[in-house]
Amino acid sequence: MVTTNVIRLHEDLETSPLFSGLAERQVSEVISRGHRRVVPGGGTLFNCGEPADQFFLVVEGAVKLFRAMSNGHVVVVRIIRPGEPFAACSVVGRPDATYPVTARAWMDVTVLAWSRGTMSSELRRLPTLQYNLLQLVSQYQDQTVDRLCESSTQPVAQRLAHCLLRLADQASIPTTDGLQLRDPLTRQELAEFCGTTLHTVSRLLAQWERDGLVRVGRCRVTLASTKRLQLLSMQ
Repeated sequence: MVTTNVIRLHEDLETSPLFSGLAERQVSEVISRGHRRVVPGGGTLFNCGEPADQFFLVVEGAVKLFRAMSNGHVVVVRIIRPGEPFAACSVVGRPDATYPVTARAWMDVTVLAWSRGTMSSELRRLPTLQYNLLQLVSQYQDQTVDRLCESSTQPVAQRLAHCLLRLADQASIPTTDGLQLRDPLTRQELAEFCGTTLHTVSRLLAQWERDGLVRVGRCRVTLASTKRLQLLSMQ
């Protein structure tokens, strides 16, 4: 029997690429075998190095995946948004796999979680689900390589421009001043996204605001000139 909660979750997740090509009944079956979890902003879903025993899918909100380095620096690997899965290492990695990053709620977040055994069974039962997950893992890997190349070869200004454009593409609101990033964002978080320091990000944003490229408010960034930022990202 399909419960009301499953129907609502199905409606929220019907466009998730994880479920592409699956029949509605199959999607409902997979959803019904997971459990819903709500985590307040700043809460931790798992820590780097812990046993990878759960697979997740974001329903609402966003999750930040990051690695805290021994020198105190934090490297943000990815922001996971509604409809996107994460922690695939729990089902496609070794049996003794551990999480390679920490997952923290970037804001209040609702996720679906499946145990390793449950999702592994679903992947064996539904080849299309397995194919979709492998496609997403490959896509994430390509994007991670792109960001690694950026951080290794590009100056900070170029990386910051790339970062702002990428965040705007993921979630932004058109305003009279330009494209406002939908999610609250501190300068420290931008520094972590770009692999640089708070001082450098603050200096660049101040200069860009004077030049009319961005508008910066309290935890809010608006891209006033995406064309100029695109040119800057290609220099």
